[in-house]
Amino acid sequence: MVQASYSAALKKVAVQKYFNRGNRSLADISAEIGAAKSTIYGWVQKYKKCDIDPDMKDTSKRPQDWTPDEKIQACFDYENLTTEQQGAFLRSKGLHSSHLLEWKKLCVSALSSKANDSAPRHELNDAHRKIKELEGDLLRKDRALAETTALLVLKKKADLIWGGEEPK
Repeated sequence: MVQASYSAALKKVAVQKYFNRGNRSLADISAEIGAAKSTIYGWVQKYKKCDIDPDMKDTSKRPQDWTPDEKIQACFDYENLTTEQQGAFLRSKGLHSSHLLEWKKLCVSALSSKANDSAPRHELNDAHRKIKELEGDLLRKDRALAETTALLVLKKKADLIWGGEEPK
């Protein structure tokens, strides 16, 4: 069996088609180019390692790499599509519906926590006031205890000096 030789231009076209394939499969690209899927995949891996051409970047992002603005926009875009279009949208973006559900919950919880933010602040202020009161009481009691201890020490010394008795 003779091994096929491919030009650099054909390899570049194949890799570009791979990176910009959208919802097309590698088998579709393989049939179009006339090279085996494993061969095209090997070219892609080589271009990823060597970073030969800046136009040959993988533009897809992992869902966890998306910015908050992109996540919100994706949720809006997804909701405005029909059911058939939603599937194509998810495939083109490399997402699952669970990603969008999670992002939507995060948005809702962030907005609802801001709306109800006044109640926890009121409770927080009350707690701070109570802490200040308790710290004041503790300081007053510490001072009273120190004063009582000093008086007891002085009384024992006075008894020792004036009374001539050994302290018990």
